[in-house]
Amino acid sequence: MKSYERYGECQNIVNLRYCQHQVMVYDKEFSYECSRVGQIRHVPLGSIIYGDNRKEWRRKVFTSVFQQPGYRSDLLAPPCKNGMSVLGQMRLRLRNIIKNIIICRSKSSTIGKVGLLLSGGLNSRVIGNVLRDSQVKGLKTFFVGTKTAHERTSSENGARSIGSIHHDIMFDPKQAFEDIPKVIELAETYDTASIRKALLLYTVCKYIHQHNAIDVLFCGEGLDDIAGSQIYYKQAKCADEFQTTLENNLRRPIGREVFDKIGSWFGIRIVFPFLDPLFTSHYLNFTSEDRIPRFGIEKYFLRVCLDHSDLITEEVLWKHREDWVDSASSFDRFWIKNLQRMCSKSVNNEEFEKREETYLHNTPLTTEEFFYRQTFEKIFSEQQSLVPAIFRPSFGVGTDPSPRTWNIYPQHLCVDFLATVRMMV
Repeated sequence: MKSYERYGECQNIVNLRYCQHQVMVYDKEFSYECSRVGQIRHVPLGSIIYGDNRKEWRRKVFTSVFQQPGYRSDLLAPPCKNGMSVLGQMRLRLRNIIKNIIICRSKSSTIGKVGLLLSGGLNSRVIGNVLRDSQVKGLKTFFVGTKTAHERTSSENGARSIGSIHHDIMFDPKQAFEDIPKVIELAETYDTASIRKALLLYTVCKYIHQHNAIDVLFCGEGLDDIAGSQIYYKQAKCADEFQTTLENNLRRPIGREVFDKIGSWFGIRIVFPFLDPLFTSHYLNFTSEDRIPRFGIEKYFLRVCLDHSDLITEEVLWKHREDWVDSASSFDRFWIKNLQRMCSKSVNNEEFEKREETYLHNTPLTTEEFFYRQTFEKIFSEQQSLVPAIFRPSFGVGTDPSPRTWNIYPQHLCVDFLATVRMMV
């Protein structure tokens, strides 16, 4: 562990990924030793690995612990003096921070073994453009979706613009349903939003592992949590309400933990540039009045900060945000609906009616949630408290994690972002 912390992904540590070996961690707080022979496939860089024998050790000993994104004044750069306004200086510094973070992460990777989860949206395109400009050799991009995924074209266009070796991975909802037990075992959660993301990521990582494509996978996960990009933030009546909701959502586990666990199983290090403390500290240092959605456009302030820069084109910058899970299929043939039907057929109606008596903590609302919960209990019996809370959309827009099911989604699509911005110029 000390060698990994000191040298990062050195060859000696990498060679241990598939070896059976003894690991012992001493916990000063509880004064006991935890030891077990296990298989470490990959340790996410920058994570703390610890053992806890209070969790019964059903399958694995190791859990990734990371600092939740938030404000840290000690990471803010000193102000520059070039006649620019303070806000203008902070916007320019934000662009430079994004570039430097991505470049630094890419240089620590093996040549030809760097990949990018490219969905066609703002987050992944920014990462891709920086990797292209930093001349990363042999960059590979990956898109996952069903045959009807409407983001496939945007992803292909992005790959051509970046100049990457593009891989289009076909996603099968039936196969995903069969993968649910394994995914829940790896992700160690029954949260619906996390499992849906994990199913897509599991398909991607399995493909990468089978083709020995890459060792490091960049993804834009986390930016939407930091920037408050979910469309329900438009319902905030004031900046204080926006900030309170954002802080409450940041307290819950975000996608990085699940992504780390899935990627680690396949020996893939997943990199989250937008969860770097330097970026989160700088962005959250802007006032909530700056960061609140404006003109019906989510993450409006971030888009303004990136406008007229070499990080992203105008068409992609002012494009509607589509949730990664939703973008894997078309609206008419939504893969989540197929998954929900398969889950419903696997649930006993009588047991479902008694769910409030069976599960007092995080009571399932749908048959899909009930199926995930039952599967979780079979693998980790009496460990339901390991998931403190499950994701529920704010402002009463709905109960399902998918934005396509929310009552404000049709109104969201009616706003032409690019036309709105051009009218204000």
